[in-house]
Amino acid sequence: MNTDRTMYLGYEGDYLTGNQEQDEQIMASWTVVKTFRLKS
Repeated sequence: MNTDRTMYLGYEGDYLTGNQEQDEQIMASWTVVKTFRLKS
């Protein structure tokens, strides 16, 4: 599994668009289910 994608499994919300700026706005509106980070 792609490590960059797995970090999003802890969120519920709309799917990512692939556009970084839009993705940040989408993720900001998501409800955090479980907070964890995979990037070092």
